[in-house]
Amino acid sequence: MTFLKTSGIMAKVSVDPINNMTGDRVPVGTYAYFYYCYSNGPQLGYIREADGAEVDALNRGADSNFVCQ
Repeated sequence: MTFLKTSGIMAKVSVDPINNMTGDRVPVGTYAYFYYCYSNGPQLGYIREADGAEVDALNRGADSNFVCQ
């Protein structure tokens, strides 16, 4: 997720302390930070350990200054 640093969104890219996810929410019960690049802009999220809910931490929406990479 280095694009977060190079685009100026974050000064330092964080890594989930557990960081044991091997795929898109796989296997079940594992954790990592993840991002998606949609046509309307990037979304950054994580799986909340307390209840396993997916949380959208950042939803930039359409942003002409940002290019998903």
